[in-house]
Amino acid sequence: MKANRFVLLLLTGALVVVGCAKNTSKSSSNEPISSSNEPASSSEEVSSSSEQSILSSAESSVSSDASSSSSSSNSSSSLPPETKLVDKEVKVYRLFNRDNTYLDPDLSEDKYILGSIPMSFIEGQEFVPYITLDNASALYGRFYLDKDKTKNAVSDSEGKYTWKITNSDKEVFKSVIDINEKTFTYSGSLESYIETKKDYSKHSIFLRTKSETTTINLPSTHEPLISYADTEFEVVKKDGKAYFPFSMIHTLYHELVGHDFFYNYTYLYEYNDVDDISKAGVTEGDKIYTPLEQMGEYISEHVTEKDRGNKPLMPMYLRKHHRSEFTLMMNNYYGLKRTWGVKSMKEFYSVYGLYDKFIDDSAAVRGAAYSQAFFMLADNHTGRTILGDDPWIESNGDAEIDGAIRADKINERSLLSNALTAQREAFLKANGFEELRNSVVYSADGKTAYLGFDGFEGTPKAYNSDGTVKSDDSLANSDSYFYFVKHLEIIKNHETIVEGAPVKVERVIIDDSLNGGGYVAVMGRLLALLSKDNNSTLYFLNDLTESVTKQVYHVDTNKDGVYDGNDCYGNIFKNIYILTSPVSFSCGNAFPIFAQKQYSNVHIIGTKSGGGECVVGENYLSNGMGFAHSSNEHIIVFDETKQTYQGVENGVIVDGTIKYNDYYNMDAMLKTISTIEKQA
Repeated sequence: MKANRFVLLLLTGALVVVGCAKNTSKSSSNEPISSSNEPASSSEEVSSSSEQSILSSAESSVSSDASSSSSSSNSSSSLPPETKLVDKEVKVYRLFNRDNTYLDPDLSEDKYILGSIPMSFIEGQEFVPYITLDNASALYGRFYLDKDKTKNAVSDSEGKYTWKITNSDKEVFKSVIDINEKTFTYSGSLESYIETKKDYSKHSIFLRTKSETTTINLPSTHEPLISYADTEFEVVKKDGKAYFPFSMIHTLYHELVGHDFFYNYTYLYEYNDVDDISKAGVTEGDKIYTPLEQMGEYISEHVTEKDRGNKPLMPMYLRKHHRSEFTLMMNNYYGLKRTWGVKSMKEFYSVYGLYDKFIDDSAAVRGAAYSQAFFMLADNHTGRTILGDDPWIESNGDAEIDGAIRADKINERSLLSNALTAQREAFLKANGFEELRNSVVYSADGKTAYLGFDGFEGTPKAYNSDGTVKSDDSLANSDSYFYFVKHLEIIKNHETIVEGAPVKVERVIIDDSLNGGGYVAVMGRLLALLSKDNNSTLYFLNDLTESVTKQVYHVDTNKDGVYDGNDCYGNIFKNIYILTSPVSFSCGNAFPIFAQKQYSNVHIIGTKSGGGECVVGENYLSNGMGFAHSSNEHIIVFDETKQTYQGVENGVIVDGTIKYNDYYNMDAMLKTISTIEKQA
């Protein structure tokens, strides 16, 4: 489970509007492993002797089982005939610093080069690199945390290629690629033994928070089985060794390890987040490019033939390669496939006329096909994440493919969001506020307070330059937990004078109606604030393995170092109401569901929330198309006694309904609340 990098995202069309991440804190140094002179102008240039190979670096820091890394004679019959491959040494660069900022493009190369890696190419197919599993394991092995005690072994037998990692002679991870069955299986945790990409030690989401994470194996728990049988990926052979398409290897291991790589026909880049490739600046001579710009430059210089729209004509082998990447990802890692009753995404896209369009010779048609392939799923988590064309000028427009279904659900949600936003603005202005932030509205009798928020926010900049934590008031501007503590304290201490006597607030309405998501860890902290015993529990199902992850959160609002009921507000207010709508999505959908299930004094008003149960993964196709997708990690309601679970894609069931025209009308909300309290 990629807990340090999965995000819940609200997509409108193809634009990422808000992010939501489930994170763990783990830091280690990220020192470059080599230094060299000027960057090579092309990956075809063999590195100079001053450049250090990632392979040699990995071998010096990680013990390898040399006897098992060579191909056995038993497996040769499982491979295709020998293929003529052209070998190239490709430089590997990092795009980010450990503090999550982009590298300064003016730094010397030795500040951001990681080394080099040998890649191979079929003659006449310069855009698709191949790599052995030995070399791929060394690429990731460079990031092992405990290098002195970690051993890396790659072996093959009868077409089964095994990568095994042991720590202190104990097996901690094993994966097997079976090229006969075209399957990929794994066991153990690769990510636990590899340094994280990001340093969360200075992030606000861990301040004054304690959490415990455990794994629950169900009777149905099993090893994952990934299939690439629906793809056109082929493993090739040279000198008796198997060479895998690099993007196939990257896609298979992408979900298991906190480091991603992108080959842009010149260099191999390690990236942090999906938009690094389009934003991070890299130098080449006196020019500064983003990796995608550099890729586009390479295409314009090397591809002279044009398609019918006068765009660079992509070779057919490369079009099929990209289609295979997409099919592999969506067929195995798209989390709502089972929810929608889809057995094969290849068949799904074929039925709606998209599968063949993925390899159309027109860049515009291919771009429209990929955009439609995401958009038609209408799950608001899945879509292209960069506006504009990719380097092959495959458009990210609104063109539709004949036969493909429309995503009317997304359009309806957008229209409702606009309408509710206008209503809420009018409500706030009528009560003297220009915006939602820092707005607290009280009922005429002083017994009810309204507090709204639209995201579960956190900040990586929680510390001052001198290493001290920023003030709570400062953090309240960028972290939803501190925002809630600040305003719940204000509400707790508020008094309204009614007929000469002070009246305290008895109930709080939390407006979640336009909340599109945020950090899962922040959601856990906010739920703990609403509790009476300082406990909130979240459950996640990995449907590749049928295992459940349990996370329990506690908070320390009074800063006494003790995580107890004195830090909560469920004991202070008689009732808490959460206002929801179909726009309440992702964490905004899960928040009211968990609160309703766990706390007897929390009630839901409004209308059913909008779903979005999956944690979201991000990736790139090797054509430079960034995308997000609902992953195999699902937020669930789990019964530990019965060992049964229920998804939350269908939204929360409200305790009291409010008509859309009555949203943010205090009298209408109080009328619904009165009905609920009379029935209690």
